[in-house]
Amino acid sequence: MTPETLQQLEDRLLEEIADTEERVVELEKIVEPIAPDKAIGRLSRLDAMQDKSVTEASLNQAKEKLSRLESALQRIYDPEFGVCVTCHEDIPIDRLLLMPHATQCVACASS
Repeated sequence: MTPETLQQLEDRLLEEIADTEERVVELEKIVEPIAPDKAIGRLSRLDAMQDKSVTEASLNQAKEKLSRLESALQRIYDPEFGVCVTCHEDIPIDRLLLMPHATQCVACASS
């Protein structure tokens, strides 16, 4: 990979990390516990608990993505960065720009 391409990928990773960190903060605010003394009604409380469960799942996914992005940023100047861990072929730059934390090419990721 050229130095320009690596810089482009690093910029993309930093942008994606910042966006994901914002998302994590937003979701953490939403997931705060529902106080039992809060007068919202029984059915509304059940709805709120279900919504909280869905939001917690989204929060976990965002945290996992953030971890993968940070790991990719640490490996970006490693000679193996951008090489599929399964078939050892180069991952297309378009895929890396779309998913900078990708460790597999499309063919290997879909099999």
